[in-house]
Order: sequence, then C-alpha cells, then structure tokens
Amino acid sequence: MAGMDILGWSAAHWFELLQSAGIICGLLFTGFALRDEKKVIGVQTLFTITEHHRDLWTQLYSRPDLSRVLLGQADLKSRDITTDETRFINLVVLHTFAAYRASKAGIYVRPENLSKDVGGFFALPIPFAVWSNLKESQDRDFVSFIDKSIVDFKASQSAGTK
Repeated sequence: MAGMDILGWSAAHWFELLQSAGIICGLLFTGFALRDEKKVIGVQTLFTITEHHRDLWTQLYSRPDLSRVLLGQADLKSRDITTDETRFINLVVLHTFAAYRASKAGIYVRPENLSKDVGGFFALPIPFAVWSNLKESQDRDFVSFIDKSIVDFKASQSAGTK
C-alpha cells in the first residue's frame, strides 16, 4: 500500500523530481569542476613560483657584484651591504612571501624542506642583516616563519658539528 502511494505521488510530481535531480546533478558537477580547477591553479602557481625562483637566482649567479650574499663569512664591518645586495634580498623576501601566502591559501604545496632552505639562506650574514631591518614591515606570521626557519637551521647546524 505504501508503494502505491509513492508511485502515485511520483506520477503526480514527476516534473519536480526531475528538476530536483537536475539541480543535485548540477551541484555535484560544479563541485567536481571546482576541485579540478583548484588542482589546475595549484600547478599553475607552482610553475609561476618556479619561474620567478629561477629568474631571481639567475640574477644572483650572473652578477658577480652579488656573490657576497652567499658567503657564510661575509665581513660586514670592513664593507657595508651594498644597495644591490639589499635590493636582491628584498626580492628574495617578496618571492618567499608570495610562496608562503600561496601555501597558506592552499593553492601551493610547500616543499618538504622549504624551512631548511629558507633558514639556511637567511642565516647568512648579509641576508640576516637585511632581513633584520625588513621584518618590521612584514606580516607577523611570515616573520615567525622566517625567524623559526633561521633558528631551526642554526640548531641543526650546531647539532651536526657536535
């Protein structure tokens, strides 16, 4: 008897059922499309970040006047940090911030050892000095990420020398 009621109701309301099924299918399709679009955006972001990373570091390796940036023993007392060195570190900070924000937004998967890489760079004398001046104007969570990366890198280096 209950089956007859359902069939009778279905026959009387077939158009509403069809509309509802269409709406549900449309929502499911939209959800799958958005998920796929997020993956595409993530890959596009990865390519963009990689391209900017390559351009930035190509500049460092093609300009001898910037070679001191990577020196672990750069003497900042005998020779001040140059404007070009400061400008380069600023670009690295901007690049790192963009990657950090994209990662926080969920559109870029942060590489496993990014913190070690960031800490190793910003622990160097010139990047550390420039970062110390720049961090006042940066977002707190980004400053925490860089500073923690530096501390962790230095701790891993001192643990490795024991």
